[in-house]
Amino acid sequence: MDAAQRRWPEVSERRLLLIRLAEEGHTALGLDQAELDAAERDERLRHALRRIPSLIDTDRLLSDEAWNLTAQP
Repeated sequence: MDAAQRRWPEVSERRLLLIRLAEEGHTALGLDQAELDAAERDERLRHALRRIPSLIDTDRLLSDEAWNLTAQP
């Protein structure tokens, strides 16, 4: 906190200094919202792709039964 106070002498509240430090850390890491959103979207996609085999009966889908509208599930 001492280093932060020296960096921003005009900021006297510790809470505001902590906010400034967090902002600087965020900038230093280069994590912008678009990158975070893309990473989250990619993870959701991977999760969905892993679940597909448990949700779809591929044998039935590829059979004629899947396309017969009068067939019962």
